[in-house]
Amino acid sequence: MPHFFINSNLIEKNIIKITDLELLNHLVKSLRVKEGEKLKLFDENKMHYVTRINMVTKSEIMAEIINKEPSKRFLNNEIYLASSIIKQDGFHELISGVTQIGIKGLYPLYTDNTAVSKSQIENKTLKWQKISDESVKQCERADFMTVFPTSKLNDFDFSKFDKVVVFSEREDKTTLKDIEFNKRDKILVIVGPEGGFSDKEFEFFAKKNFYQVKISNLILKAQTACVSGLSNLIYELNK
Repeated sequence: MPHFFINSNLIEKNIIKITDLELLNHLVKSLRVKEGEKLKLFDENKMHYVTRINMVTKSEIMAEIINKEPSKRFLNNEIYLASSIIKQDGFHELISGVTQIGIKGLYPLYTDNTAVSKSQIENKTLKWQKISDESVKQCERADFMTVFPTSKLNDFDFSKFDKVVVFSEREDKTTLKDIEFNKRDKILVIVGPEGGFSDKEFEFFAKKNFYQVKISNLILKAQTACVSGLSNLIYELNK
């Protein structure tokens, strides 16, 4: 069963009382949980709880904690992704994939070669956040990924990040192994659309002295490039 978020103030001694209407309806009406079943929960302190349901009513679920421990299911580094927006199904797949590998935040980007019109992506932040939140439950990570409002490269305050890495389709001698990462680095990774970045955007990256890394000799879909490249980055950070 997936795990679900609760606030620690719902815990009294060894009992968790679930009264949140949305979570309650999902557990009772969709998953049809019953007394005696186990339920996995986590809180804002990254504590993971295995509980046994003692009571189920229309207004609350009472669950007894049978085991609790600090979760290890989160990344040591804060890694953020700025990804050009792609067509709906692909972008939903991208959001789910990068959530599952532990990315801290997603900045949807409108780049020069973005194939999706601005009207198609208006007011989509809440929907994208919900897709990410559902993936958190599935992979049992101990924190949530934040989906930020859509922006452009010029909107960024890059000084917030210790390292900025661009996954590029151009030939470049730089690899992830060549970059000296620190354990506490706050990292931003930038990924373009399936049509690639424009010459103007590559000039922007060069002026900013961003690391430009080619992650494959193959031509990858944007969502594949994100998950593949970020997985390689996480590996390098944890060597």
